[in-house]
Amino acid sequence: MALPDSLVRVAEVSDPMAARVYAAMLDSAGIPASMQGESRGPYALTVGDWAVTTIWVAESHGDDAVAVLTGAGPDPALTILTPAQRSTGPLPDSVRMVAWTMAVILGLSALIALVRFL
Repeated sequence: MALPDSLVRVAEVSDPMAARVYAAMLDSAGIPASMQGESRGPYALTVGDWAVTTIWVAESHGDDAVAVLTGAGPDPALTILTPAQRSTGPLPDSVRMVAWTMAVILGLSALIALVRFL
């Protein structure tokens, strides 16, 4: 059984609506794409750096995805990441959420233990 490809960031888009269009372009080219960013949550933040949406694809489709995105023409909202930049970057939102949840639980546990012994 082959292991699935890991996901890599191929682009950053400063306009959340344009990010949806680029992800749809990739999907229509047969490249499954995923988007992450603060604008994707229930409280969409679309100002400054909070508006940046990253587009992720399987590592094996990285070069094909770049070809599709650059074929759309120049767009000031679109930043294509170099191969060196693709694997670096922030943790995916799901990993960050788990880390914050664990930190809050540990903090509350320590506070409860402290209150019990006072």
